[in-house]
Amino acid sequence: MPSQEESEQMYLQIEQNLTSKYDHYEPSHYARKDSIRDYKGKHNIHYWSGHDYIAIGPGGVGRYTEGNRRIRYQNV
Repeated sequence: MPSQEESEQMYLQIEQNLTSKYDHYEPSHYARKDSIRDYKGKHNIHYWSGHDYIAIGPGGVGRYTEGNRRIRYQNV
């Protein structure tokens, strides 16, 4: 098992390698840098931007806007 210091160094090296080729756009998400096409995940971008999203499947949680109210709902 690596020490705390070794783990930190490995993390920083990986972070540096990833950000040289990929955009870090969420805590644990990276997307290829490309001037023509956007490779970022659309589902999370929509969520983080505060837009409405639907719930699909058992346990799915969605949100929609009605006037000035945001309403969350869950499929049970």
